[in-house]
Amino acid sequence: MRRIFGVDFSGAVDAGERLWVTEGRLDGGVLKIISTEPASELPGGGQDLASATQAVVELVRSTRAGVFGVDVPFGIPEGLFDVKDWSTLVSTFGERFPDADAFREACQQASETERRRRTDEEAGTPFSPYNLRMYKQTYHAIRDVLA
Repeated sequence: MRRIFGVDFSGAVDAGERLWVTEGRLDGGVLKIISTEPASELPGGGQDLASATQAVVELVRSTRAGVFGVDVPFGIPEGLFDVKDWSTLVSTFGERFPDADAFREACQQASETERRRRTDEEAGTPFSPYNLRMYKQTYHAIRDVLA
């Protein structure tokens, strides 16, 4: 049976209480919620960002037939940096940006205005992936979860 997860991601220092994971299963075409818990309560989870993020990564790795939806930008506006493709961006992200602040600063230096992705414009999202409210989430989701 396919397991379905929703992850409300957080890049906060105390992400263990702010990063939440919900599991559901389809029952006759209806999504039934099985559990909702902060990352601090996942196996290996803790209060700090590194433990919380690693617990989510381990959940993804250990879940067979799982589908995960993560509420976080997994990309940046096209053309902001000179990279061959998205896969290259993800695989070199941690080397390119040693921390979240370096990521945000590089984005700000690359463009005079705060740019949004096409999907942000189409969906009407209020913030760019490197906006002051979003950049830590974007950074840790790409570096710690995807890469």
